[in-house]
Amino acid sequence: MKLSIIIFTLCILTISSVAQELIYEKGYLVLKGNRIEEGYIKHGSSSWSMFDANYGITTFKATLESKRIKIRKKKDVIGFVIGADSFAIKEHIKVAKRSPTFRKDFVKVLETGKINLYVHESKKTVSYHNQQTYQSFGDTFWYTTYLLCKDGECLNVYDVTEQNERILELIKDDKALVTELRKEDPEDWEIRDLVKMYNTGE
Repeated sequence: MKLSIIIFTLCILTISSVAQELIYEKGYLVLKGNRIEEGYIKHGSSSWSMFDANYGITTFKATLESKRIKIRKKKDVIGFVIGADSFAIKEHIKVAKRSPTFRKDFVKVLETGKINLYVHESKKTVSYHNQQTYQSFGDTFWYTTYLLCKDGECLNVYDVTEQNERILELIKDDKALVTELRKEDPEDWEIRDLVKMYNTGE
């Protein structure tokens, strides 16, 4: 009986260990000097509250059996790749009008060209407390911020309707595209399509 319990426990621990390793995906780090370091990466989402920004924990393992390393602590890392997705590091990311600023965080690369387009995703959990039942619960909201980077400067776009004039200013050298966009409601603008049209001239 005891032997059966021991075997069962070992099986559970093994399955748990394998499950934990599966959350790491094959990829590589992009290092300064155009170097790469292959291994396995787990990318954690960032979050925020009205008071502070909490950076997601993104870790790297050379092999699945290796000790994990927090990528943020590797000073020579400038980005990483998981599958077909590339990530870069950007600074001063504002995700909402009244949010704190992420001083430096990972962003996903969407488009490259005259304007490089990145997206930053973060979550905010709002907690509630019922004074009658003494129960606490919360809702999680996801925030998407686009970074349009041109000539070394980046525009944080978290509200297209509110920031539409700044977007038009960024692409003002393409007068035909600006004219077309002014005919549309900014709420209907698709940022990725807009950047593609600007980069390709189509």
